[in-house]
Amino acid sequence: MAVLVALLREESAVGKEDAAGALWSLAVNADNQVAIAKEEGALAALVALLREGSAVGKEKAAGAQSSPSAPGTKRPRIPSSSWAAP
Repeated sequence: MAVLVALLREESAVGKEDAAGALWSLAVNADNQVAIAKEEGALAALVALLREGSAVGKEKAAGAQSSPSAPGTKRPRIPSSSWAAP
């Protein structure tokens, strides 16, 4: 997860999009959702991409945050109020 979070922070829009897409793919698993939320800087980087990224980056960051959990599980979520610029 740390490598993907590092890619979310780099200058390349394509790198950010690819990292968010990988996190989206991983986030279909409830254990991975928790691991993503616990990874230092992951949620902040996804929020930054939602605020300032390309259209593709925003879509993938939203997908990484909103992937459905397994039935009966709870997971951390990024409050939608955090998506808007301060």
